Amino acid sequence: MSSIALIIIFLILTSISLFFVSLMNRRQLRSRLVKQKLGQMKRRTTELEELTAQLETLVENPKVSIAINEETIELLEKMIALSPLNAYYSMNLEGVRQRAEELSRPGREVKIFRLMESDAAIARSHYALTEAAHIIRKRQAGGQIQTAEMDVMLRDLSWADFMIKISSNVGQGHKAVNRGDTLRASAYYRKAIEVATESGHKDERQNQIIFELGEILNNKRKALSTNIMSETLYNPEGDSGSPDNAKQA
Repeated sequence: MSSIALIIIFLILTSISLFFVSLMNRRQLRSRLVKQKLGQMKRRTTELEELTAQLETLVENPKVSIAINEETIELLEKMIALSPLNAYYSMNLEGVRQRAEELSRPGREVKIFRLMESDAAIARSHYALTEAAHIIRKRQAGGQIQTAEMDVMLRDLSWADFMIKISSNVGQGHKAVNRGDTLRASAYYRKAIEVATESGHKDERQNQIIFELGEILNNKRKALSTNIMSETLYNPEGDSGSPDNAKQA
């Protein structure tokens, strides 16, 4: 066999070797990218599940939590498409779908609680509501939510953010009253009025809040009506906070 033929054979074998090496490298790269992507998606599903649970106690409209849960379902379905043999994703998807059924169950009652004990807790709740609003807008842009339905949910998210500030300040005021610090209590109540008057909500409940906070400051009542603020654990003794609560002298 001539030297030229040997060279040609060598070049062919080298080319074949390089092709398979390149193919293996591409497969390994794709595997790493898929693994990295799945890791990011897994973290995101955890965040969404936590967000769904958090929103349940902050937002009166259950459709908000349902929409976030649906976002989680769609993300898990994409993860299964990338890694169909991973049993964990399928199991997690089943759990999230069961959660969807529970969230949509007629007559389901959830206790709303928006009274935060610190500025840090208020900030975390604000972040959760802002993130939920971002997801709602994204789903509307993707055609999963109608514009009118989105507008309602965004208003409810905004109202929840507003009520977190109101409830938290009023709650701190009640705690101050209960320990006899009326000066600090007045400061918290005035802060709540400031928040209420600066808000741009077109909701008749806002006027009721302002009116009742004024009555609290003037010692004509001790707490907001429960149809406004259901968080009554710090209500001053002797006041139920009911809507028809008698004015205190």
